[in-house]
Amino acid sequence: MSNSLTQDKSLLLGSRESIEALAQKESARILALSDSHANAKAFSYALEKFGMQSDILLFTGDGCSDMAYLLQRASADEYFSSCIPPVIAFVKGNNDSSSYSFMNKAALRQKNAPLLIQIKVPLKNEVTVAGHKIVLVHGHAHSLYGGTSSLASEAEATGADIMFYGHTHIPASGTISTESGSPLLLVNPGSCSIPRAGQPPSFAVVEVKKGIAGGICTFYEIRRPDPRPFIPPPIYMA
Repeated sequence: MSNSLTQDKSLLLGSRESIEALAQKESARILALSDSHANAKAFSYALEKFGMQSDILLFTGDGCSDMAYLLQRASADEYFSSCIPPVIAFVKGNNDSSSYSFMNKAALRQKNAPLLIQIKVPLKNEVTVAGHKIVLVHGHAHSLYGGTSSLASEAEATGADIMFYGHTHIPASGTISTESGSPLLLVNPGSCSIPRAGQPPSFAVVEVKKGIAGGICTFYEIRRPDPRPFIPPPIYMA
């Protein structure tokens, strides 16, 4: 957990050692969430179910205050701390602020630890996972209701082969071709709080392997006592 409280110069949360190790892994599990909209309970549910087995948490915005609240909780709760992956990548949604502060309650029992931690929230973030370059955006600036061509252009400009986004509150996953003909895996985990288009509240788990294009994406419905995998209806990706 102490690694996750450190914001790297890349604006990822996690130690430089954890970030570099993640890039070199032969395979990795990605836990992806979006659009929690002040529902920290739903965010927490996904972390408690899959956080321990995941190598990175990706959050594509509209609920960064929930993420900050859960980091504060983890600083005082040893079990919940173990549910936080060693690296976190996140971006600003249209309902988020550019920075958040939270109390590091572990500082009350540790010497020289900061009591108040501030994290900056970028509009776009990048991370390398098992050799795959991944870019995150929220999507509110990409005209998503007219298709995904703007996302593809953004990914190609970044050199990414996997892109995560949110904003629509509708889970979706598919591989498209960029203008240069390179394959691009697009994943929207849906909203873990306020789903749309008749879909359940959801999150995604994506398994990737070094040297193998794309990844295996599984969507999970948030339901108690345990999440249930489901297949969302196909969405046309222009």
